Amino acid sequence: MIEKTVNFFPEFTGTKPDSLCFRTGNGTFEDQGSLGPSALCQFYDRLLLGQSFPSRLILNQCYTLDVPMAYLLFRKPELAVEPATSQLVRNIDLYHRLGVVSLTAMSEHDRTFLGRVQGMLPSPLSDSPASRINALYQTTALLEEELRLCYMAPEELPFAHDKELQGFISYKTLTPHLVRVYENFYQGGLWCGPETAMIFKRSNLVEDLPLDKLMKSMENGPLQGVWLQSDSSTLMSRQPLTEDHYEETWRAMSALLTGEDL
Repeated sequence: MIEKTVNFFPEFTGTKPDSLCFRTGNGTFEDQGSLGPSALCQFYDRLLLGQSFPSRLILNQCYTLDVPMAYLLFRKPELAVEPATSQLVRNIDLYHRLGVVSLTAMSEHDRTFLGRVQGMLPSPLSDSPASRINALYQTTALLEEELRLCYMAPEELPFAHDKELQGFISYKTLTPHLVRVYENFYQGGLWCGPETAMIFKRSNLVEDLPLDKLMKSMENGPLQGVWLQSDSSTLMSRQPLTEDHYEETWRAMSALLTGEDL
């Protein structure tokens, strides 16, 4: 498992190679005004869509609620698919962009909770970087605790899958069950149904399985003419898959995922 790190540089602005720079001034993600999209929502949306990020996060402040929320999602991206997370991100985003007026759209519990967390954050005149990053850790722990209290474990897949590799699965069912696959934090897979089949991934932001390269690898041989690209994140079969086609397709996907020569 890749170790993730956070660096706190109060005077830093801009970006650094191989780093996720959150609201550092022309960083990876920046707020786009009171009407959005905010840096937090941009980051959250891309997590849901399966984009990968560097293992280092760089911050230069932690005065606002969106920063500890972003740090929590950076550390534990699997939380992105929990229903409670989308509501918490929405509340923090609204409060961050619109201020006090946004509280009218929240429950009493949510207002009280956000006020509690905001009260733990340092002011811009805080004494030292150490006190600021301690506040970051404390508020992040509080956000995670709130999510755990509301946590509903995703339902297990309602089917047995055949194979699994680097966040992708292969399986045969009557319907593809995409929501169940994604909420269990899979990036995509190979689904085989009675009349058709599909190779899919969360979005074209998932770089581990470039579908153009996959299509090219299947131009010749037993899979020639079997698959058709439907959109940037989906391939559909031209006809029902035979067992041989099913196995050969997974082999082609596996080779691409692992970097092996076909």
